Amino acid sequence: MGIKGIEARDGEEIFIADDFQKLARKTVKILQDKTLIEKIGRKSKDLVKKKYSWRKSARELDK
Repeated sequence: MGIKGIEARDGEEIFIADDFQKLARKTVKILQDKTLIEKIGRKSKDLVKKKYSWRKSARELDK
């Protein structure tokens, strides 16, 4: 999965895996843990709003 340039942390805002087995294990883990799903969802949404919103992108282009 390409994540270069994205300011997300593995296990915090996103899950990163470099092979299918690791991806499968992480997928099962998140599907079995409602608290983890909610935490990752909340943190990833906050990250996108903070770093990758249309407004933020427009400000970066104006520089």
